[in-house]
Amino acid sequence: MGKIAPGHNHLAALSYGCVFSEGIECSSADLWANIGGIEGLLWIYKNTGVLLHAIDYIESSCPSSPVVATAMEVLRRDAADVRIIAMVTMVRQLMRRLLGDSHALLRETAGSYFSFIAHLGLAIHDYRPELLDEYAFPMSKV
Repeated sequence: MGKIAPGHNHLAALSYGCVFSEGIECSSADLWANIGGIEGLLWIYKNTGVLLHAIDYIESSCPSSPVVATAMEVLRRDAADVRIIAMVTMVRQLMRRLLGDSHALLRETAGSYFSFIAHLGLAIHDYRPELLDEYAFPMSKV
């Protein structure tokens, strides 16, 4: 499994609690500065890939259950959405002079990322609570 890359300026500071909370309260300019621009969108994309491995681990280490399988499938879909939104936002930011403002997509990318992190944190809490400390610390640094 890969390692979580820390954020440019601690994007987690923009969330209420990152591991369990998906709310973001800041301006688009603050959000862009805290993400770290295009580089930050790239680490959101990469970190989400690492977290997909965490989902696989949780699922493989839990007793087989339709509840766990469904929860992990929802998380996989959320991760796919985050990665797609991050890529679209990166492309849009690179071409923004041609396409205009992309702050709404930027906010959606960060919001989707936090939502995914929060839901994964809740799944770890519910299905593998002994891993929560190992998960919470790196997530507080993104």
